[in-house]
Amino acid sequence: MATPTIIHFVRHGDVENPKNIRYGRLPGFHLSEVGRKQIEQASLFFVNRPITHIYSSPLERAQQTATLVGLVFPQVSITIDDRLLETKVVHSQEGTPIQSGYDYPKQDSRDAESAPTVTGRVGRFVEDKLIAHQGQEIVAASHADVIAFFYAKEAYLSSSIKDPYPVYASVFSFVYTGLTLKQVWYRGIDE
Repeated sequence: MATPTIIHFVRHGDVENPKNIRYGRLPGFHLSEVGRKQIEQASLFFVNRPITHIYSSPLERAQQTATLVGLVFPQVSITIDDRLLETKVVHSQEGTPIQSGYDYPKQDSRDAESAPTVTGRVGRFVEDKLIAHQGQEIVAASHADVIAFFYAKEAYLSSSIKDPYPVYASVFSFVYTGLTLKQVWYRGIDE
């Protein structure tokens, strides 16, 4: 039987956001002290796992997450991949107070991505990595909606995971044989 390929998606930890704004892709939003501790705790999940590669969204909070996970694997380099980037929301929403949820557009526009576009780019990342890292385990540091959209497309209807929305520092592990998804594991911060 072939060794499975496992892609562990890690949501970044809590973000320093004292004004409670929708930061989206805005620069300068990094992990809070709580967020760093959350990722340090989440990193314990990987201690005995044979991680061969670490990928990260280019945003600071995801890079900090990848770096903290990478401390467990000093021999593994971190590669930035734009396909893991936070979803692009309507520009006028970024920097405004978070008062309610955000409704994604049904179609892409100049300043916003639809859910199918997000799942498409993440799907291309996954397919590339399944081919490049067959039989290995890798980590991908990303963002909640990115992970949630991909999970919903790939596994939601067939999964036993109760709450598919990624909390801070959670890990969604997608287990593949070849290009076929076989299982999804979920680990929240306190599990």
